[in-house]
Amino acid sequence: AAVENDLKRNNTARNQARRELNQISSQMSSSLSRVRREDVDKAKHDAARLAKDRDEFNNHPRREEITKEIRVQEDRLKSISTSIEQDNKIRDQLRLRADEQNEIDMLERQVTQEYDTMIDLLKENSFLISSQG
Repeated sequence: AAVENDLKRNNTARNQARRELNQISSQMSSSLSRVRREDVDKAKHDAARLAKDRDEFNNHPRREEITKEIRVQEDRLKSISTSIEQDNKIRDQLRLRADEQNEIDMLERQVTQEYDTMIDLLKENSFLISSQG
């Protein structure tokens, strides 16, 4: 009995699905309209007009000038880029030299302080040197 009920329920669901599919397919076929001759002619006319416009733009005398200007500007950009790279290398070298100079200045101050300390020690202990001499 349960199997029969399941079988009936499945058949009912299958029939319902078929009806829905038939309904959808009939709606789709009715919604598709035929292409009219006028539409085809208009599309051909538009395509020809667009092709003509394209050819006019491609053959425009300014196009060559623009292409040349683009090349000039690209060359300029490459030159500027090279210059920037060189400037960056020089900047990095200058930073290194500045760091080295700072170290030298620090060492000079250190030497000066140590020299001054030695002179002070020499002055303070000059009596020892003179008493032994």
